[in-house]
Amino acid sequence: MQVELYIATLDGGKTKTVCAVLDTKGNVLSFASGGATGVSLLDSRAVEINLRNVVFDALERSGLTVGDIGLASFTVCDLDTEELKEGMKRAVLKLGFKGRVLLEPDYVGAYYLATHGRPGVAVIAGTGSIAYGEDGHGKKARAGGWGWLMGDEGSGIWIGTRALNTVTRAHDGTGEETSLLKMVCKEFDIKDCLDLLNIVYRNGRPDVALASRVSPLVSRAAEEGDAQAIRILQQAGHELGLVGLTVSRKLGLEGTYEVGCVGSVFKSNIVLNAFKQACRSESKSVKFRGPYTDYLPLLGPAVMAFKSLQKRSSSEEIFETIAKNLKNVSHQLRN
Repeated sequence: MQVELYIATLDGGKTKTVCAVLDTKGNVLSFASGGATGVSLLDSRAVEINLRNVVFDALERSGLTVGDIGLASFTVCDLDTEELKEGMKRAVLKLGFKGRVLLEPDYVGAYYLATHGRPGVAVIAGTGSIAYGEDGHGKKARAGGWGWLMGDEGSGIWIGTRALNTVTRAHDGTGEETSLLKMVCKEFDIKDCLDLLNIVYRNGRPDVALASRVSPLVSRAAEEGDAQAIRILQQAGHELGLVGLTVSRKLGLEGTYEVGCVGSVFKSNIVLNAFKQACRSESKSVKFRGPYTDYLPLLGPAVMAFKSLQKRSSSEEIFETIAKNLKNVSHQLRN
């Protein structure tokens, strides 16, 4: 009698981590969401705790144990160096999986989510940002992903920090007026803009996570017609287009190829339109995929898993089944 193979898929980010348990038909047995697993903003112990909590929450909801999982396919942010990859590998192995484990950076999962392994590029824009692609013949390339201090142009933190700078300049009179000033003060429950100093630099170090909290305010202000907010989002889209184009040039992609838009920043139509415009400046026949937001990045490690099982003939059908089931299960969890 053939034993059913169960698959655990996980996508770990700087803000949250999502995990699902699947069977080989694409049925989603469970879904769970938990804390961040990005090592750039958390210490290793916090990452291990968040990783364990979300995986075992998903397993409990499925009625399975870690020993029942035949294949674990995980994609996690911040795996940019061998040292960071080894640290995450140790954390995953501590979970006790007996079956095979696939562990890749989140941008690899995003690439498979958008292209299913065909020539193309995926651009991630969530809390951080990065672009990655493959040419279909073994050549790989990336750009961006340098973190909030050195880069991450177009990301949620990048948008938030520029919004905070716009707010402080409006307060001082060195910049133009913006509705973001009142919005930010209301968000942090302060009457004097100077009190931002207490919030942002609490404990003597900048709390960069606060910047991503400001990012949704920029979208709201832009929708209400704020010129400064619109400018920030347009620039974000342009910057994301630039990293995407840089990767396509490195790969020598020409003509028709796929570009995936992955992450919460692409929920903004202003960002998305500016991004597409930048990408089309060099190739009018680019095929855009997405945007993929919320639970959908989980489909990246799922595609990786099914490709490793060599289920190529039905991958598109399985992909659609998983996407539909993930939507239903995650909606039930929220409600």
